[in-house]
Order: sequence, then C-alpha cells, then structure tokens
Amino acid sequence: MDRMISPDRALELVQEHVPSPRIASCPLHKARGRVLAESIAAPEDVPRFVRAMMDGYAVALADAGREVDVAGIVAAGHQAARSVAPGRCLEIMTGAACPDGTEAV
Repeated sequence: MDRMISPDRALELVQEHVPSPRIASCPLHKARGRVLAESIAAPEDVPRFVRAMMDGYAVALADAGREVDVAGIVAAGHQAARSVAPGRCLEIMTGAACPDGTEAV
C-alpha cells in the first residue's frame, strides 16, 4: 500500500512540475480566466458616497437597542431627501446612499 505524502511534499511536487506563469498582454475581451500580473487600485472611490452594503435599516448608533420609527425608504442608487433625526431610521436598499445622521445598517 502506498503511503500518503505530507502537504509540504505535495506542494513541492506541484511546484517542480507546473511551469511558472508568464506575463503576457492581451486584449480585454480575451482576458477571461487569466490572472493579473500586478495589483491595481482605483484612484478614487466609486461611487463617491458611503453606501449601504446590504438591505436593512439605516440607524444612528445612539439608537442601538431602542425601538425607533421608520421615517421612509431609500431605494438603491438614490439619496435620502433629509437627514435622519434621533429616534428614527430609514429602510435602505443595497447601493443606496447612507443618509446623514446614520452610522449603521
């Protein structure tokens, strides 16, 4: 019966037999399945506002654990018409701008 090899030895074997990737340029439409040769970063935030990363209720941290009134809704891609007063919250959808006066969703 063959013995199992250690994970370290398995990695050594893979590295010995798989060629190192080479850097090549290609048009964007042929880039599917490829890996970037270097990291890239956006020069600025897009969009330029703090947005909800999930559906929920935009609230102030001071109201945590308290019952608050729902004062309206902010749809994805939109901004609230006004800031949120203490004791209130807004229902918010993913991608909507977080209203002034809120710190959590």
